[in-house]
Amino acid sequence: MIAKRLAVMYLLLNKKDTGTICSVLKVSKGTVAKYALLLQQNNGILSQSLIQMIKNRKLKKYFEDLFIDIFLTPGTPNINWKTAWKIQKKSKIEAKEGL
Repeated sequence: MIAKRLAVMYLLLNKKDTGTICSVLKVSKGTVAKYALLLQQNNGILSQSLIQMIKNRKLKKYFEDLFIDIFLTPGTPNINWKTAWKIQKKSKIEAKEGL
């Protein structure tokens, strides 16, 4: 559950729309709205803390992989299949070689 909440905040910081976040992560609009409000009301302290955490290489790689799996898979509407396969192949090579 914590991973979903962090993913919601990460996607909100990356300016993804609420409907997409809800359908992909299987969370309610209320949950997304709650975390959007939380990010707005804390005067940037939480968002800066989250950005600091994201800079951590392992967490950053986790979210990059999650983002690729959600939004850049072949067959996703409005995604070029050839580009999506290249991105997924590059991600797998990076994971294997540790680059």
